[in-house]
Amino acid sequence: MKNIFTALTILILILSIGQLNAQIDTINFTLSSEKVSTRGQDIFVSSTIEKTGNLLVWNQKAIDGINSNSFEINSSTIDWNQEQSEGTITCNMVIEGYSSEFVLIGQSNELSAVLTITISNSEQKKYLFNIDTITY
Repeated sequence: MKNIFTALTILILILSIGQLNAQIDTINFTLSSEKVSTRGQDIFVSSTIEKTGNLLVWNQKAIDGINSNSFEINSSTIDWNQEQSEGTITCNMVIEGYSSEFVLIGQSNELSAVLTITISNSEQKKYLFNIDTITY
């Protein structure tokens, strides 16, 4: 009887942890930004970054419409307080065969994000975003 109780307790614990991980991995959000910095230059362009499931989409407003880049998320590490929009979300992704990483950082009512696309062992493109708003 004691073995059954122990086994049930362990099973409930495992199921609870699995459910918690499923909830964390499904944090979806939309970020808006009016400025991105790359190679030391500030570029004032209206952008949104949308994370839905295992997809992250970066949309930029252009003269002729919207430029859109879609990244497939392979893995993520999430330490995020949704109520206060604080913590860190890191997504490891792929776009057109290139590995990339997106990091969202929230602290003291300030949000920023970094998108790094690795072109080769010696070349990376890095984009720094000042985040104006986040919605869930």
